[in-house]
Amino acid sequence: MRDFKKKCRALYDYCRYVNRVKGNLKAGLPKTDAVKDALDYAIRGNFLDGFFKVQKMEVLNMSLTEFDQELYDRNRRREGWEEGEKVGFEQGERSGIVIGKQETARNMLARNYPVTDIAEITGLPLADVEKLAVHQ
Repeated sequence: MRDFKKKCRALYDYCRYVNRVKGNLKAGLPKTDAVKDALDYAIRGNFLDGFFKVQKMEVLNMSLTEFDQELYDRNRRREGWEEGEKVGFEQGERSGIVIGKQETARNMLARNYPVTDIAEITGLPLADVEKLAVHQ
């Protein structure tokens, strides 16, 4: 460890901080207390040339916030599903759903529904229903 200290003081100080947190946790301290104690220890030892003192709150917040890979992956999958659902819906609107609306409108025209009712029920623009009526 002494060689390590000579070669890279910053990394040595950081390792001492991390080891202090780990030791505190192993001793049964709650995470917040374990980190706060290690942070105070690093400040007293002037680790990283005072970085811990200057950036105390940032170091505390970062140390208490763990990156959760499983949660990250789960959120990314959910976002992917939502995006895929949105794209699928938009494609359906441009293709099958519109065709389905037009087919419904044709069926309603064959039963003599008023074009304004057909437009309202199907959600098709009135002009489109009128075009369908002309070609019926």
